[in-house]
Amino acid sequence: MIGIFGASLQVPATQEWSSTIQQYRYVDLRLSYLNSTPCPRFHTDSVPLRMLCTLEGPGTEIARETYVWRERFETARQVGSTFRINKPWWWRWQRHPKTLATCTAAEHAQQVVFRPGIASAATITTTPRCDRASTPDAWAIHDPRPGAPIERLLPWHAAFLKGTEWTQVHGSTNAVIHRSPTMASNERRWLFQIDLHVFE
Repeated sequence: MIGIFGASLQVPATQEWSSTIQQYRYVDLRLSYLNSTPCPRFHTDSVPLRMLCTLEGPGTEIARETYVWRERFETARQVGSTFRINKPWWWRWQRHPKTLATCTAAEHAQQVVFRPGIASAATITTTPRCDRASTPDAWAIHDPRPGAPIERLLPWHAAFLKGTEWTQVHGSTNAVIHRSPTMASNERRWLFQIDLHVFE
């Protein structure tokens, strides 16, 4: 797995950012045993690149970019806990406005992460399956719920997630928005993580 991670950073010398990628030589490895949900809200990571692979238990949940309200999410991330979220009619007469600090993870997803009108903001699908098609070199992707705004990785599926530091170096590519899966009291999770850092 570490070898695959390293190989993914090999780029042709003709690409403009190939010299920049050479800065990335420092990695952190972490194997975590989890019996709770450490990051219930959608977020981005403050690293250039992170690989996550759940070895056992429910996998990481990723917000599909097609449904993300990117501008609002980034504004809320920069403002922080005082960012005000939209209030339903029954909140309008409350003395204190609803903010990121006081909203739930579900409210955060519905009103900050996903675009207005995404009624199924809580709908989750599993990683689309890739199967061989009728011809030898062809593959077909089968997504059980293509309209779901959240994708959950299956055990042993590795995901390479670009973080905010990657976007700062390489420009317009958006950092991946993701969260920890909600776990029942009897669930356990083993998570393997590799973080890439800029060499200094």
